[in-house]
Amino acid sequence: MRPGKRDDMFSLEEIVDLGIKIEKNGEKFYRGAQNQVALEELRMLLGRLADDEVKHMDFFTRKKEALKSKPEDPELEALSSTILQGILGDQAFSLREANPADLKTIDDVLSLAIEFEKDTVLFYEMLTALAARDDTFKGLQEIIEEENSHVAALQGFKEGRSIRDAF
Repeated sequence: MRPGKRDDMFSLEEIVDLGIKIEKNGEKFYRGAQNQVALEELRMLLGRLADDEVKHMDFFTRKKEALKSKPEDPELEALSSTILQGILGDQAFSLREANPADLKTIDDVLSLAIEFEKDTVLFYEMLTALAARDDTFKGLQEIIEEENSHVAALQGFKEGRSIRDAF
């Protein structure tokens, strides 16, 4: 632990790591669920969502690399850590890993996926408050829009609409 840093605070790098972990969990879930369902249209949707999660993971990986190349700003670290900890509280934001094999119905898969996507949107909306650079803010906004389109596609499929209507 760094001097003056509290255990309950996040560094900027840890925040980015949370984003990477969320996206990695999403991709893993969607790939696993894709192998569990027989409906071809749903398999295609889950595959597309998994591919999108990989793109989002790449965004955060690039941000992490950029952080390593910049000198640490202790005041910014402390401020962003305090703000994020106050916002997050005990929320897990889809950090738990779900096993698609444990899900018994298509409705179970869709409900968990919708919950995951909504958690992700909420987390990224909070991160936009900490985004000091325009390109980071813009990148987060693009991811939020894509995650919202995931929610719409999943809800549409759940309600019996074709996934083609959502994308």
